[in-house]
Amino acid sequence: MGDRFRTELKLLASKHPTKLATQLVKLLFHGSRSTDPHMIVKGEEGLDMRFASGGNYGIGIYFANNSIYSANYAYVVPQARNDEYSVEPGVQLYQILLCFVIQGNGANIPHPDQSLRMPPLVHGPNG
Repeated sequence: MGDRFRTELKLLASKHPTKLATQLVKLLFHGSRSTDPHMIVKGEEGLDMRFASGGNYGIGIYFANNSIYSANYAYVVPQARNDEYSVEPGVQLYQILLCFVIQGNGANIPHPDQSLRMPPLVHGPNG
């Protein structure tokens, strides 16, 4: 676990002292589409907004509970790299990431809004 992840988790835990760690961190899937997952894994920042594109709720980094959804955004591994994975020529490999994600309180957004640039404010003491 990286220092930044640990710092963010401590910050969120202090905002939500009654929540367990298992309520603050989820294991979710992410399809990086055209960004090689090796670049993400080796980078210091992890998932980087500079590689993000638009979605139903604006530009952001999207995660899914179900791998089937993220598979639609899977990275297509160039066939020239099949030897790295001991895969026969002609077989097409795809990659998605399985990530620990820190999550706070969710906001109810009833309809897709592609103009969003940040999550909406959650009102209340733990927003």
